[in-house]
Amino acid sequence: MFRGSQTSKIDQKGRLVIPSLHRDQLLVSGRQGSKEMPKLVLTGHPAKYLMLLPAESYLKREKQITAQQTENSQDLYARSVFVGFANYGIGLDKLGRIHISQSLRDHAKLPAQGEVLVMGMHDHLQLWNEKSWHKLSGEAAGSISDSNWAGAWQVLS
Repeated sequence: MFRGSQTSKIDQKGRLVIPSLHRDQLLVSGRQGSKEMPKLVLTGHPAKYLMLLPAESYLKREKQITAQQTENSQDLYARSVFVGFANYGIGLDKLGRIHISQSLRDHAKLPAQGEVLVMGMHDHLQLWNEKSWHKLSGEAAGSISDSNWAGAWQVLS
């Protein structure tokens, strides 16, 4: 289970070090019979961030998404991003890094070199452009009224 957040850096070759906070859990949850090469999937999300998740979790989500019959353009876009950007079977190198393709970096507006926010979200990691995350979280927090906060806290408690 992934929890917490930490920043990490993308290097000039598009490699991102997975913070130690998440690395061990990622190795355990992504292991599919091989200690050396866990099966992970890195894909896009329609909200313009990346998801890094164990292949098993990805396949469950993919099955749910592709089973839905829809002609809604937003649903079709979400399906295209999630399935179309999927890099299946990636693993961590010896230094705990993953390679992020240029198309995925462009999708999430990740810097060519610089800080990325890595957030644990239960069964996957979210990789955010740090500035995009702060802008989105500020807008979301600013739009929640006191009565909405009461409802949110009721769900959380």
